[in-house]
Amino acid sequence: GIRLVYNNKIPDTWNQFLVDGDGTLTTSGTRIANGSGGTISGAGTAGVLLRNAGQVRLRQMIMDNNQNGIDARNSGLTLTDSQLLEVIATRTLNSNVRGIYSLNMTRLDIRDSVFDDNGDDAALGRETIFAEYNERTNSTGTDGFTDFTIPYLVVMLRNTITDNSSDAVVIGSLAGAAGAHLGIEFDRNTFNLTDTIDPT
Repeated sequence: GIRLVYNNKIPDTWNQFLVDGDGTLTTSGTRIANGSGGTISGAGTAGVLLRNAGQVRLRQMIMDNNQNGIDARNSGLTLTDSQLLEVIATRTLNSNVRGIYSLNMTRLDIRDSVFDDNGDDAALGRETIFAEYNERTNSTGTDGFTDFTIPYLVVMLRNTITDNSSDAVVIGSLAGAAGAHLGIEFDRNTFNLTDTIDPT
């Protein structure tokens, strides 16, 4: 698939990797996940593997039957780091473990995308999207929303997720991220879950 490792080692730089399809839009202006950005299938670790990769945008791709659709991990972040992952109008299908796993992603932005039957391996299968954090990038003197200057940000807009597990999307922090700022924006997503343990 695609492997980008330490493409953003120099602080305060803007290093981009972009995959763009033909940009087909619906009449309402949302993008159509038509696969024109290419297909990655059968990857042993991940269709797209990112390690401190900088600013990455994947548009109109198909990730099918990979161990993980996208595995994006960052470490050693500074206050000025900008590790971005945008997944736009992309279809992620039949991943054995997860559709997307991210660690310390400054901005994880998922829009107009389809996720179906990810985490489908009986022994290894997990959530469709898992975002976690174990580092704090904001300074220790900021603790309120008004100080929300260097947050982590998760954006999910107009996505469709079909999942057989109890948790389709998990966002969480570990001890190393204590005091970190995290913004979450969810809007017009559709979840189709078949689990039987929903609360009454």
